[in-house]
Amino acid sequence: MSTNPLINGIVYDHSSIEINIKGVRYLQCSEINYKHSLEPGKLRGAAAKVLSTTRGEYSAEGDFSLSKQDGQQLISDLGNGYMSKSFPIVLNYSEAGMDMITDRLQGCRITAVDAASSGTDATMLKFTIHVMNLLLNGIDATGEPGNLGTGVKL
Repeated sequence: MSTNPLINGIVYDHSSIEINIKGVRYLQCSEINYKHSLEPGKLRGAAAKVLSTTRGEYSAEGDFSLSKQDGQQLISDLGNGYMSKSFPIVLNYSEAGMDMITDRLQGCRITAVDAASSGTDATMLKFTIHVMNLLLNGIDATGEPGNLGTGVKL
C-alpha cells in the first residue's frame, strides 16, 4: 500500500465494506468496530526497568449495529442460546482501482445486545462481541500456527 498522495482522492469508507456474518451478507449494518491487543507479561528484577517480557496475552473484541430487522434475523439464525454460539465475520473492503482488503473475525460470540431508538432514525440493535482471533487482511497478530486451544481453526 502506498503512502504517496492520493491522485483520485478515494479511500475506503463504510460503504466500501461488504459485511458477512455467519456467511450472510448484511446491508443494514450502520457501524462495525473491532480491535485486538497483545499485552506482554513483564519480568522485573532488582531494577526500575523491565528485564524482559513474555509473548503476552492476546485479546480481541468488537461491536456492530444492525437494523432491528437484520439484528432479529441474526438472533433467529443463531437460535436458542445465541449468546453461547460462535460464528465468523468477514469484512471485504473494495473500491474501484484499489486492492481488496479482507479482515476476518474468527470465533465471535455475542456478549451483549443493546437496543436503541431515537426520533425518526431507524431502530437498531448493537451487538458487542468477544473475538477469538482477528486477521487483518490475512495477517495474524501472534503468528501462532494451528488451533492452540482457541477453538478456531486458523
